[in-house]
Amino acid sequence: MSIARVVLGVLLVCALSGCTGGKEDKPDGGPLPDLPAVVHPKAEVPKDRDPAAVAAALTRLDACALMGSAKAVPMTPHRCRLETGVGESMTLTLGTPLTWQERYGSDLQTVKGARVYFQGPDLDRCKADIPVSFTHTIEVGLTTLRDPTPATCKRVRTMTEAVITRLANPEANLARMPAARWNACTALARSLGLTAPTSKHDFANGLDGCTDPDGLQVELSFGRDFKPSSDATVRQLGGKRVRQYTYSGCDLEWSQGPSGVATAPKRVVTVRAKTCAQADKSALVLMKVLDGPPPAQAKPQHPLIYKSGEPDRAAAGACADVGTLEPCEPYHQVEAPTGAQEVLRRVKADPNVNCAIAVDAVRKHLGPGFRPATLNSSAKYLAHRSCEFVEQSHGQSFAVSVVDAPPTPKTVYVPHGKEVTVQGRPGTHFSFVEPKSRRDDLYVEVADRITLRLQFGLGLPRGVTSKTALDSERAAVLQPLAIDILNKHFS
Repeated sequence: MSIARVVLGVLLVCALSGCTGGKEDKPDGGPLPDLPAVVHPKAEVPKDRDPAAVAAALTRLDACALMGSAKAVPMTPHRCRLETGVGESMTLTLGTPLTWQERYGSDLQTVKGARVYFQGPDLDRCKADIPVSFTHTIEVGLTTLRDPTPATCKRVRTMTEAVITRLANPEANLARMPAARWNACTALARSLGLTAPTSKHDFANGLDGCTDPDGLQVELSFGRDFKPSSDATVRQLGGKRVRQYTYSGCDLEWSQGPSGVATAPKRVVTVRAKTCAQADKSALVLMKVLDGPPPAQAKPQHPLIYKSGEPDRAAAGACADVGTLEPCEPYHQVEAPTGAQEVLRRVKADPNVNCAIAVDAVRKHLGPGFRPATLNSSAKYLAHRSCEFVEQSHGQSFAVSVVDAPPTPKTVYVPHGKEVTVQGRPGTHFSFVEPKSRRDDLYVEVADRITLRLQFGLGLPRGVTSKTALDSERAAVLQPLAIDILNKHFS
């Protein structure tokens, strides 16, 4: 290989990585020149399961069989209730929606090798959600007239363990009732002339409720013969007695035939629409649709559970533990530079440098459980970019960024700010304290119009009730974090 080619290769590497010889070389005494933007391969984002396959797997299951008790009573084709004491009952619902925000705040545990989200004891219930897709779960809930206790919630876990065991053999827990062959979204889609639900149709309160973007709703349930009611009008529609409510919009309710359930012998259908003309039109079609055979289902999803460690959110790596929907990318390891101007220009070219300058300090003071991710890496302004270190309990977070601006004056957030000095450098410290959360921002001037921004957030970890006191003293870790980063990269 020729010497010229070797020299050319070195020059190319330096052009891309910003070789400086370890010094802040300034041409003509001015600022360092900008570097070309560094582009890293995007992390692969987990993909959700086929919603048709998940719906098919859930629709064919018997909710009461999954509870494993002969005393369990169907409430709807895919929801079951079991009385467990005076003023206390347990329910199992197939296809309950669970947003990523709810998953983020719930206590994530491993039960029989499966991911499960727990909530409670709080308010008047405890519940467990067994995820079956990125959006839906099998929910096991316990409601009580008394304040729930940890012992109360332990019964939910025991039931959840039994349900997960039975889910491993779905063929032994198939629904036998004809009404269970339909789910609400399939029925609604067929009434609209569609062969299958689209992404715009979503289950509400499990498989037996469905909403349409135009405001149309369908619910399938079990009940008894209509009783006279002063707030409802009973009339004939499509050869059936229909009860009509007009509190808000128009609700129609009728019996589609026998349910096969002794305690609630009628198969009840409810349609909600903006106007009674829309409700009538939908009800007439639904009456015919539900009298016919259900459409062929997709191949059922199996297994339904997510194993421990298997992602159930469309977020890669550490981004799964970030509590916002800001654009996020797991940290791509890069070299950590030194010197304020050199750090700044590297950050401008590659936001991962924000993470690189803090990795060692975070590992030392917060521990190895904190994983870094870059947020808003393509944002135009540096102030909108950051590196956030997150952990799986979601009780603590640490963010770092370097920006081309002076520290925020203490007067911006009165009375939360105060002027400070860190390692001989001027800065501003802001504290925002709430009963169950705390955020501390530390802005340190590392050079003229170059600021190191640090933020430490505290909240109640997953699985901790609202009655727990916040460990506010933990925020003191921000100072040693700042000192280590300053000593290593800005001395």
